[in-house]
Amino acid sequence: MRPTRADATILRFDHPAYQSLGASASDLQLALRALFDEVLSVDDTCDIRAYIQQQRALGNDRFGAMVEQKLGRCASLRPPYRPPTPPRSTGKAL
Repeated sequence: MRPTRADATILRFDHPAYQSLGASASDLQLALRALFDEVLSVDDTCDIRAYIQQQRALGNDRFGAMVEQKLGRCASLRPPYRPPTPPRSTGKAL
């Protein structure tokens, strides 16, 4: 029998490692934030945010190429701005 989402939730909350992080939601949030601050650099955190915001695949070039091939769409980050539009011609001579 395949585990359901409810089963996964129960297993996560009942696990001693999860319970040791904090009794309240605020304690848990502080513990998780401290854990990620130790493991991830500021640059890594910025990269993760950028990839999540653009819904792109985070990984090495080989992984990105595989995702692009499987999905048939771009999986790499794009610049955070739109390219400039060319000036419109008004048809009037200056």
